[in-house]
Amino acid sequence: MEKISLGKIIATLIILALIFLDFYYIGLFKGTCDDSVCFNDALAKCKPVKFTRIKDNNFYEYNIYSSMFSNTCQIKITLTNVAPGSNQDIKAFLEGKSMMCEIPKTLTTRTFDDIENVLDYCHGELKEGFYQVIIKRMYSLVINDLDEVIKQVR
Repeated sequence: MEKISLGKIIATLIILALIFLDFYYIGLFKGTCDDSVCFNDALAKCKPVKFTRIKDNNFYEYNIYSSMFSNTCQIKITLTNVAPGSNQDIKAFLEGKSMMCEIPKTLTTRTFDDIENVLDYCHGELKEGFYQVIIKRMYSLVINDLDEVIKQVR
């Protein structure tokens, strides 16, 4: 019978610990939050969780990813469904789109809604969609105002 060396046991334990940390880091052991209190507690600790919430009748999904070795907390935000009755353009620009946010851990002690300028920390299709909607609305306002000016000039 072959004797197992202490070195092999330690190496195996280290490999298993690294595999576990990898799974934890990518969020395989992610919990679920049912309310914003749970979500904000997880955010403060940068603990991997999934949270679904309704804001302004839009359905959002938030996924926090562990960031042990970083000064930021990574959050993926997906707008799963826009509010019923929303404009088709808004639906096309935003629904199903996601953005990845890297919030500095110094800001995660606040609630998510209290973090100012969250979009400054994000990138992705959802952020671009928000800007497209804003630009489209501004364009419509400018055209309406221009039409009013032309009427007054005549």
